[in-house]
Amino acid sequence: MAKKRTQKITSAKNLSVEERLLQSGTELFAEKGVSATSVREVCAHADVSFTMIHHYFGSKQGLLDAILDQFTSETFVVPLRLIQDVPTDATAFARTFELFVSETFEALIAQKYVLKILADQQSEFVGFKEFVGQFTLFLEEAKKHRLVKKNIQADMVAGMLLDRLGNQVMYSVTRKTRKGPDAVMDRAYRKKWLKANVDILLGGIEG
Repeated sequence: MAKKRTQKITSAKNLSVEERLLQSGTELFAEKGVSATSVREVCAHADVSFTMIHHYFGSKQGLLDAILDQFTSETFVVPLRLIQDVPTDATAFARTFELFVSETFEALIAQKYVLKILADQQSEFVGFKEFVGQFTLFLEEAKKHRLVKKNIQADMVAGMLLDRLGNQVMYSVTRKTRKGPDAVMDRAYRKKWLKANVDILLGGIEG
């Protein structure tokens, strides 16, 4: 297994040594945990000298910090851009909501290993607060147009959405086998899974 990983990193000739270390560290920290992964393992996985982590990051903690920095406020730029303006009719609102959920899921999938490390480290991520805050404002504005129920707790809906999407991503990363449907790995199933979740959420919040 380790040999295959090394071949995978080595074959990415367009990646710099620093990028290969970030990629290898991300994969191994997510799979094994930070404390169970050694500097030598990361360097072997990246097919570089074992001194390279010290050279680029100073230490394993420095590498971890750099990995977590990849999950920045930029992660949710695309989905949040979709809800800058609130549609004024129910059909457009439902379409915007569905696209927003889909793009949020794609953003989490793109950072799935970093998300796993964040959860393992119990690290706070300011981007989640920004996401919840902006989505809450979107729903509160939608109340004014009577597009959602006036008594819904917008911040709770935002938290539920992140939990639902994030848990599905975590499930895919941590599962040991690939039996059964997986919304992260199977795009056809992802479309059905997202639609079902959007229908449930909209059914609960629409006015």
